Amino acid sequence: MTTTGNNLEVVNNQELNLYYTQLFKGRGGWNIICEVVLGKGDGYVGGATKTFTTYTTDTLFIDLISDLKADDASSDQIQREYHEHFYYKIEDSIAEWLDGLAENIQEN
Repeated sequence: MTTTGNNLEVVNNQELNLYYTQLFKGRGGWNIICEVVLGKGDGYVGGATKTFTTYTTDTLFIDLISDLKADDASSDQIQREYHEHFYYKIEDSIAEWLDGLAENIQEN
């Protein structure tokens, strides 16, 4: 598993710190794993975390990441590549998770 830098996203007035990793699954496939950590926001418990995973066989992307690492690219630059390529695949799941957290807070 390889850990990159972090990225900041804001969803429903909630800051989210995103940390991407990759895990080789065999036969040319990779799991792209995104750990989401809640930051400042409206009514959520800061520091709560959840991991989201998507699968890819995009070897050109994996080669790009390998090339960036070989060229000593910053972790932030590598992070941006992960984010640009994969955030859209987990965006709805993150929003659903936040909605569930908001419902739990309102119930208590």
